[in-house]
Amino acid sequence: AMLLCQTDRYGPTKVALEHFYPRMPKGGIVSFVSLNAPETPGELFALQEEIGISNVQLQRLPFDTLAQTERRKHR
Repeated sequence: AMLLCQTDRYGPTKVALEHFYPRMPKGGIVSFVSLNAPETPGELFALQEEIGISNVQLQRLPFDTLAQTERRKHR
């Protein structure tokens, strides 16, 4: 399963994580398109609030410096 968060905004990202992240199976991937973008910090703030930045292992995609992925470790 894959959840693609491409909103750049706090509210929609928070709602998506709130509703879909608990349903993600082990090994599922959550992809954030603008997690590292200083001009749109909403995705990062929502991730910190909903899941906790220390509870995820982010991986950067080699072809995009802003996109990040997180693989769900446990359910």
